[in-house]
Amino acid sequence: MRKRFMTALVLSATTALACGTVGIATAGVGSTSDEPCTSSGDCRNQISLAEGSSLPYFGTFPLSGASAATQAIVVVHGTGRDGASYFDRMVTAATDAQVLDTTEIIAPLFQTKDDDPDHGDAYWTNGDATSWKDGGDSVDGSSVSSFTVMDEILAKLSDRSAFPNLRSITLTGHSAGGQFTQRYAAGGDAPDDLEVPVRFVPMNPSSYLYFDRDRPVDVGQPERCSEYNDYKYGLDHRNAYMSRLDAQALASRYTARHVTYVLGEADTTDSHGMDDSCMAMAQGPNRLARGKAYFEQLHREHPDAQHELVTVANVGHDGGAMFDSPEGRQVLFGDATPAPTTTSSTAAPTSTTTLVPTTTSTTTTDSTPPSSGECTVHVPNPDDLGTVQPGDVVCFDGDLSGDRLRLTKGGTAEAPVTYLGKDGQAVGGIDIEGSFIAVDGYTMDGPSAPGVELTGDHLTLQNTHVSNPTGGDGDGIRFFGTDLVIRHNVVHGTSNDNGHADCMQTFASDTPASHDVLIEGNRCEDIDNMGLMAEGPNDGEGDGEGHTYNITLKDNYYLSKQASQEIMVEDVQHLTLTGNTFDGGVDHAIGLDIGSTDAHIDDNNAFSPDISCKVGIDDTSRDGYQGPEPECGP
Repeated sequence: MRKRFMTALVLSATTALACGTVGIATAGVGSTSDEPCTSSGDCRNQISLAEGSSLPYFGTFPLSGASAATQAIVVVHGTGRDGASYFDRMVTAATDAQVLDTTEIIAPLFQTKDDDPDHGDAYWTNGDATSWKDGGDSVDGSSVSSFTVMDEILAKLSDRSAFPNLRSITLTGHSAGGQFTQRYAAGGDAPDDLEVPVRFVPMNPSSYLYFDRDRPVDVGQPERCSEYNDYKYGLDHRNAYMSRLDAQALASRYTARHVTYVLGEADTTDSHGMDDSCMAMAQGPNRLARGKAYFEQLHREHPDAQHELVTVANVGHDGGAMFDSPEGRQVLFGDATPAPTTTSSTAAPTSTTTLVPTTTSTTTTDSTPPSSGECTVHVPNPDDLGTVQPGDVVCFDGDLSGDRLRLTKGGTAEAPVTYLGKDGQAVGGIDIEGSFIAVDGYTMDGPSAPGVELTGDHLTLQNTHVSNPTGGDGDGIRFFGTDLVIRHNVVHGTSNDNGHADCMQTFASDTPASHDVLIEGNRCEDIDNMGLMAEGPNDGEGDGEGHTYNITLKDNYYLSKQASQEIMVEDVQHLTLTGNTFDGGVDHAIGLDIGSTDAHIDDNNAFSPDISCKVGIDDTSRDGYQGPEPECGP
C-alpha cells in the first residue's frame, strides 16, 4: 500500500505538512464544494506555502476540499505565465468532455517580478538557475523550489479528508508548462508517497531532460556546445531540488512513472519562442521532432518504461487546441471517444494501429477513429451489415434488449467501424468477430454468458455495462486475439451458480492465444470468482500453439468475493499491472503460475485488508519478475 505523503515525504515542508499547516486562503468568489467555479475571473485563490510565502492559483474547487471531485487536473501555464487563460482553456476541454462537475482543475500561477506579485507571494525568474520551469528556488526571500510548491499542491489533493472521492491526479502543461511537467515527472518527490495515483502529460515542450549524454542530432557537442548536457537538458549541474537523487535514481523514478507525451503534428516551426540554443537543437529541429526522438531514444534505453506517445493531427503550438482535441480529452479525461492514435512501450512484437496502444512501434498514423458521439449510419437490422463501410459509426434502430449482437463487419487501420450503443442501448449480449472494430456504450442485463466475447485483432470494447450474466461459466467478458483494448467497462454480479464466473477471461485451447491487450479503467464489481483469469496455450490444458503475452491491466477496480486470487495468470508472459485497486475478500491479489515470466507489478493503489498475500508466484515464473517481493505461492 502507498505510504501517506504527510508521514513520509522528506522536504523542507515536511513538518508543516505533517501538522496540517499548509493553509488555504480564498480570494474571489470561488465555488461551493458541490458546484465548480468555471471562470478564471471568479476562481482565483491563494495557497499558503509551508515556507511562509503564498502562491495564487485558479481552481474549479478550492484546495480546501471538494467531495464532488473524482479526478484532478493540475495544468501548468507557459512562458507567458497566463494561468488564468490556461485555466479557462482546461475548463472548456472538461466541459466538452462532459466531466466538469466532477473534475478539480488547478492552475497554479508561478509569477516573476514582472507580474508585480502581491506582498508575500513567491516569485521566480523565467530562466537560469531560479527559473520556475525547472524547479528553481524563488527569488522573493522564501527560496522555495517551484517543484516543492507542486509537491504541496499534490499533497493537498491527495488528502482523503478534503477530497474523499478523488481517484486520480493528472499533471499536465503545454509548452513551458510541458517542460515543467516532464522534469517534475523525473524529480518530483510527492507522487511516490501519495495515496492517489499521479499521471504526467507533457504537451509540446520545447526541450526534454535526457538521462544520458547521447543526443539525436550532432551540433558539435561537446566541443562547440559544451553545455549540451547541463540541466535542464541533461543531468550535469542540477539545481538543489533535482540534486536530491543521483542520476540513476532519477532515471529509474522517471521510467517507472506513467507519462504520456502529446504532440501537435503541425508543431514543426520555430514560432512561439521555441528554444533554439545549441543544447535544444541537439534534441531536434522542432518540437515535434524533439518529442518523437526523445520517445524513441528513451525506449531504446528503457524498453519497460510505461510511457506513451500521442500525436494530434492538424494542431500546432496551441495549448487550447491540444487540450480540447479528441486526443487531448481522451488522455486527460478518458472521455467516451474511441482511443486516439497511441504508441506505447511495453515489449514484444511491433504493431501499429489507430485503435489501441501498440507495443514497440514508435510511429503513429495520421488518422483516428471518428468520434463515437454521433451516428453516421442507422441500420434497422443488426443481421444485415452489408451497407456498413470503413469509418462508419453504426447505430441500430429498435428494441434489441432480447437480441445478441454478432458484429463481424470491420474497417481498416485508418478507418475502423464503430458500433455505438447510443444512450446505453440495451442488448442481450455481444459477439465481436473480425478486425478493426470498436464497440461502444451498450448495456446488458442478464445476458447469456459471456456477456461480451471478442475474437480477432484490433478490437476495442469500451463504455459497456454487463450485469448478472447467466449460463455457461457465468463470465462477464471473454477475449481472444491480438491488439485488443478493453476500457471503461463495468461488469457487475457474476455468479458461481453458473460455473467459474470471472469478470474477464482468456484461454488458448481451441481459441487464439491473446497478446498485446490493454485492459484499462474497468470496474469488476461483486464478482463471485476472479477479476481476470488468463491462461496461455502451454498451461497443461491449452493446445500448445502460439504464446499469450503483453497483457496490461491499468487503473482497474476489482471486487471479487469467493476466489482464491483476484488476478490469476498461467503461462502468460510480460504481464503488467499498475494503478489497480483490489477491494475484495480474496486470499491473493495476484497469482503468477506456470511460466508467467517477466511480469511487471508496480504502483497499484490499494489492497483490501482481507488480502493476506499481494503477490503469489511459483518458481517457473520468477525469471524477469519486477515488483513487490512475493509473499506466497500462486
